[in-house]
Amino acid sequence: REPVISCDGDGNKHVVESGNGDPGLDLFTFGDNGMWGKKEGWSSGSYGSRENAPFLQYLSNGIGPQEFFTFMLPHEKGFEDPRVVETNVPGGRAFVINYRDYQDLFVFADGEGEMIRTEFFDTDFRFLWARLSSGDQLPEEFVMLDGNNFSLNGRVVIQHPKEVEYATARRFGNKLHVRTENEIFSVSLPQNKPTSYILKTPTDL
Repeated sequence: REPVISCDGDGNKHVVESGNGDPGLDLFTFGDNGMWGKKEGWSSGSYGSRENAPFLQYLSNGIGPQEFFTFMLPHEKGFEDPRVVETNVPGGRAFVINYRDYQDLFVFADGEGEMIRTEFFDTDFRFLWARLSSGDQLPEEFVMLDGNNFSLNGRVVIQHPKEVEYATARRFGNKLHVRTENEIFSVSLPQNKPTSYILKTPTDL
């Protein structure tokens, strides 16, 4: 298998590794002023021998601390190619992962206690992952790490004076079933339907 650099319709480059119809792997990396590049290198299968091999690297120029996010997704025959885009949210960074028939959303807060507000949830958890299936108006699953507050569709779900190390939630209809390190409970959600602005790609805005 030889990895290649592919470019999507928005001009974003990512690495695609596949060959002979077998499942492969796509790598999406996000960093300030960065881009994937390719040059020739060497590999050795045994002592005293070497052969040409492609060498891929993600290069970025910057001053001071730098922040990078890399997503590795299966590249499977019979399904649309996976895609990852970054979307703007105040107070953090958010990435939409399109894979098979669902969308995953990964949110990272810039600072501790920073509140991130979207069209269907507000949270100050440092890390949040959510899954939205095709045709759904609200995410069906959540995983959250290190935070105090989480609201979904206008309903307060978690509001603790002390930091919650982790929380998971799964939605069944208008009921959200939540588990933290200290408790298990359910919350009824309002029936109004939110928009999903955060899940749109840059070309949709």
